[in-house]
Amino acid sequence: MHAIQITETGGPEVLRYAEVPAPTPTEDEVLVDVTVAGVNYIDTYYREGIYNAQTPFIPGFEGTGRVVHDPKGEIAEGSLVAWHHAFG
Repeated sequence: MHAIQITETGGPEVLRYAEVPAPTPTEDEVLVDVTVAGVNYIDTYYREGIYNAQTPFIPGFEGTGRVVHDPKGEIAEGSLVAWHHAFG
């Protein structure tokens, strides 16, 4: 999949359009096909290193989309969901 990725902190020049592996959700996560990701001012703090984030990361601290896979099977595939406080 393609994403804007941050591999080092800095200004807007550190934003990279990159091919990244599709994420694999852990037991406490679900995989979501993102429809809309909110990129807000807080993302600039993470990008600049004012707030700490493990690199590399994909900005977009909140969003909406449809569930692709839930390892626990609690949320049906295709369910519309929203989240916050999680990158990418």
